[in-house]
Amino acid sequence: MSVSTADDSHTPRAREETEQKDHSIKSTLNQQDHSSLKSESPQDSPGLGNLSVGQASLPALSNIHSARLSPAPSVEVPQNRSLPVHHVMTHSMESSVLTQFSRPLTPAAGGLQSAAGIGQMANFKSLPHTPQPGAAALDTQVNVKDVEGVREVMNTPLKQKHDNFPRYTASMDETDEVGECQESRRHEDLEFNSFALDLSFGGNSSFGSTADGGYSTLSRAVFHIFKGNVGAGVFLLPAFYKDAGYLLGGILIVLLGALMIDCVSLLLKIKLKTDRPDVKTYPAVVGFVLGGFFLQVTKFSLIFTQFGFCVMFVQYASSIFSELFCGGGYYPLFVLLSVVVVTPFTFFSNKMGILAYASIIAGLFVAAVLVGTTAADIKYLHDDGVAPGIHAVVPTARLLVFLSGHMFSLEGIGVVLPVENSLAPQDRPTFRIVVKYTLAVVVAIYITFGILGYMAYGETLHNSVVVALPSSRFKNVLQCLLGLSLLFGYPIQYVPAIQLVDKSLGVSLEGDRKKALGLRLLLNTMFGLCAAFIGGETINIFASFLGSFVGVHLMITIPTLLGLQFENAMNGEMDELSFLSYMLLIFKGPYTLTKIKYYVYLLIGLIVWIGGMYFTFVSVFRGE
Repeated sequence: MSVSTADDSHTPRAREETEQKDHSIKSTLNQQDHSSLKSESPQDSPGLGNLSVGQASLPALSNIHSARLSPAPSVEVPQNRSLPVHHVMTHSMESSVLTQFSRPLTPAAGGLQSAAGIGQMANFKSLPHTPQPGAAALDTQVNVKDVEGVREVMNTPLKQKHDNFPRYTASMDETDEVGECQESRRHEDLEFNSFALDLSFGGNSSFGSTADGGYSTLSRAVFHIFKGNVGAGVFLLPAFYKDAGYLLGGILIVLLGALMIDCVSLLLKIKLKTDRPDVKTYPAVVGFVLGGFFLQVTKFSLIFTQFGFCVMFVQYASSIFSELFCGGGYYPLFVLLSVVVVTPFTFFSNKMGILAYASIIAGLFVAAVLVGTTAADIKYLHDDGVAPGIHAVVPTARLLVFLSGHMFSLEGIGVVLPVENSLAPQDRPTFRIVVKYTLAVVVAIYITFGILGYMAYGETLHNSVVVALPSSRFKNVLQCLLGLSLLFGYPIQYVPAIQLVDKSLGVSLEGDRKKALGLRLLLNTMFGLCAAFIGGETINIFASFLGSFVGVHLMITIPTLLGLQFENAMNGEMDELSFLSYMLLIFKGPYTLTKIKYYVYLLIGLIVWIGGMYFTFVSVFRGE
């Protein structure tokens, strides 16, 4: 915060008014804080050093209204003694704001504005930091306005150890108002995925702080990227090969995987090249490059995807337990039971540490079922050979259903930036390479697992490959584990979306708890009704719908638009042109090979979007 003293050329009347204000404020403060000030000492007030807080030395706070900008040197404000971000001070609020929000700041900041307190500036600047565990790291941009114009001071974060604690900067213009501060909080980076839940399990805070300064490691990054893309949806993949064939389907997934890896790498590249502390999340990158409309599209897609997962998880689990215990009957009853089981989890959506255990359990169950099912497929192929009715190539337009179903399973693009943000700065350049290899392994698992299941069971596949396994106790165990993983995984999908809904409606579990609980009960009931209505035999169709309706945009369309518009955004074109004119810049030359590649990506996304939804609805009406 840059602060300087104003010109001392005040009229006698003005000085008299100032002294009266000083006296009034001193009296008020003495009445309110007499008991606490009398018992405090420098040792009781950490960070104040040799500054006295007694009545005699309390400086004049009201003089701060006379502060004006000047070429005075900047002062580093201690992290825990800065004004709250987004707080705007006016002439009448300055003293009360300092007193109310930061009592240790009161004597120091007030003293800087008085003639006697100018010498205390060095002491104020050197005040030691008081760590606040669990505080989110903030990055801000300082905008300083003066009579000569606007000066932008970029990249001026306060020095901190390990970058763990808040960083605040602000500016004061000619009207003595604190300039607007844009903050970028680390917990918002984790808003749209299960990453926060996983990190909660490994650390004392919801951000997974570690002993080396709160940063994650590359090995943990690999785990989270892998876990974000290999979930319960992978068990639906073998059934999708009926629409493509094992040869054509395998080739298409190789191409789709290469496209997906390129889009993820592009998203990371743009985020790094933007190099702004307030542009760290997927929606933030989209808002910076593409504007408010696509920002809302991205948020809607993320929320719709997460709540869509919730519906499918209830549908999927109910179908499995119905088949396991009642031979496929009483499906609506199992939907009701599933909703009753998962609803209490959602009442703890603000307790990330608790939900982290559910996340870990779900991940372990999925891993166990994945290994067990693969072993069963190999044994079945070894004993009975390839199933009848399989095809190498199925050349129909339903290939779009095959692609959109796999886009549903590739659900982890939203976890990439939060994982990257959690790494130490020196590890982030390497992260792009790590992501490429990790996603390549994920694609290889998709192809192997999908083709194995299709060749083993062929036309008997309808939804989950686990259901198609030969009847045995081993199958029952795998079914039970998969069903439980879906129930334990429900809050992982629910939490990111409900956070946004809470914000938009202005409710919270800490505030109006009855409204928050009522909202969660209503949403869970709606998801259960939706799962009961669409039935247990339409899991693959619903997954394909999610992939074509929103998944294709998150994975292909939006990253491609970011690549096409990034240079225009950095050149300030978005601020100078209308939205339509700005978007038309996509088709402006020169037409390089990279740009032509992006056009092909957009065309693929458009075809999968329209064609996938069309054939999804056709499947519903025809009962396929």
